Amino acid sequence: MEAPAQPALATPWDRRLFLTLPLAIIGVQVVAGGADLLLASALDHVALTSSNVTTFGWITGLAAVVALLVYPLGGLATDRTSSRFGRRSVWVMIGAAGAAAGLLALGQARATPVLGLSYVVAIGFLPIVVVALYASIPDRVAEAGRGTAGAMVGAATIVGGIAGNLLAAGFADRIALGTVAFAGLLLAGATVFALFGGERGLELPDPLLATSTPAPAERPPAILDRSRDFAWVSLGRLGIFLGYAMMTALAYYTLRDHLGHASPASGVATFALVSGSATLVASIAAGPWSDRVGRRKPFVALAAGLMAAGLLLPAIQPTVPAFLLAGAILGAGFGIYLAVGTALATLVLPRAETSGRDIGLIGLASATGLAAAPVLGSNVAATLGYPSMFAAAAACCLVGLVALFPVRSVR
Repeated sequence: MEAPAQPALATPWDRRLFLTLPLAIIGVQVVAGGADLLLASALDHVALTSSNVTTFGWITGLAAVVALLVYPLGGLATDRTSSRFGRRSVWVMIGAAGAAAGLLALGQARATPVLGLSYVVAIGFLPIVVVALYASIPDRVAEAGRGTAGAMVGAATIVGGIAGNLLAAGFADRIALGTVAFAGLLLAGATVFALFGGERGLELPDPLLATSTPAPAERPPAILDRSRDFAWVSLGRLGIFLGYAMMTALAYYTLRDHLGHASPASGVATFALVSGSATLVASIAAGPWSDRVGRRKPFVALAAGLMAAGLLLPAIQPTVPAFLLAGAILGAGFGIYLAVGTALATLVLPRAETSGRDIGLIGLASATGLAAAPVLGSNVAATLGYPSMFAAAAACCLVGLVALFPVRSVR
């Protein structure tokens, strides 16, 4: 007999998770948001040459490929683990320890190959932490509280990313100290989650059940419906992240080449502030609101529509003020999606005993979009122009809207 797709929970929130999950996510996002800048600075300290740009690209590209592979494997490992300390908490600590080791090695490296290997190790272990943390949401949060959970995750993601960029800039000339600070924040968040998150003693579906999946004919219709919905939600998530990252990753070149900004670096900083602020506010507001009304799909549809509109604005009105307004609209849409899209994803997981693996696949969709966006966007901009790039990004976000229509198991 199949286990229910989600555990029955008496309360919408486990308060211990409410406090510890955002702290752990902030630690992860500090590293994700600033490690690349530490790598760039470290490369210049080892050897300041014109080839550093290419070397940086190869290292970060390899790290992205490794991270893509780790997402589903890390999720599967958390499903198959049984421990008195909790199946998710164990992997949160393993992932954090591995990433911290890579960071510390990066801070001490004095040769480019060692820098590259250290960075790949650090980034390669991060998805293990991410998947284990996100999988704790369907484990521990009732359906009625998923929007609030998504809001906390979205807010922590933005705060951690901004903090990571600021810290990396501050430690640009003190790489070793910077990597210690990054590793310390990551381990602190993971340790707080593992020790005080309340997973110990929690009754969850037996991980051994995940080793045998029934044949399609034996699966209840509800499982098949959620599996189809899961595929559509994953496709939509890929489109949303791909469209979002096309604009954010190429903001510098958009300002310099398309809008003729005199100081594109300062323009990117202003854009990031405007967009990030809108994302933070929208995420915090949308998640609890979706819980109150008990609906997810309308919020996700609004998010995709806002993002598409924001992306088209610089193509229609190629000015710096319009670009900043577009950043605010895009950020607001992305904030809604971070909160409610995350909730939606947790509600279409096919089976409770494989939720970690499926969360890993959702993370794979997000990471694929983020990794592919600079390549796809830059090639479209170079061959067809920036207006076409914005149109392509908007079309990707509309994929996220269209993918909602076949979803039947969630309102």
